[in-house]
Amino acid sequence: MPIEVAKPSGMPSKAIMIGGGAIAAALVLVGGIAILMSGPAPQSDDQLAISARLAPAFEQPTDLTALRADVSEEFYIRAIKPAWIEVRGSDGTVFRNRQMQAGETYYPRTGAGWTITVRNAGAFEWRLGDTPAGRIGETDQALYSVSIDNAMSIAQNERMAALADTSDRSRRPR
Repeated sequence: MPIEVAKPSGMPSKAIMIGGGAIAAALVLVGGIAILMSGPAPQSDDQLAISARLAPAFEQPTDLTALRADVSEEFYIRAIKPAWIEVRGSDGTVFRNRQMQAGETYYPRTGAGWTITVRNAGAFEWRLGDTPAGRIGETDQALYSVSIDNAMSIAQNERMAALADTSDRSRRPR
């Protein structure tokens, strides 16, 4: 009696692999077409999002060395009344994005190219030590990407000028 060899039932593994490869290629093709048809992301009309794209970028660390200041007193921002503020690093990193309450302070990093964006510039003031160094801007004025380092430099220069003026007055005969 002849011996009959049993044939495996089902599809051969080669056919399964070819079918799986065809399905994978079809999925990749459909995904690529969907991405191409969706087009570019819409541009934002949000002024605060636009300010993030306009923030200055420092390309080399040597650019930042000129911005460092020797300050014995801390330079910071104080909220006069509740208002929103955003603080960004030179690379666009957001360090603060929230509503500050009256009397609340924030100590940004100086000499690093950080900027602030506010919706009500009159609600905040710069402070050098315990002394007010002026409001950030006018009441209800929105300001975008204001340089913290420039504001600190102006505050220091104004303080030096005031000290020099006081010194000159004390030397004058009466």
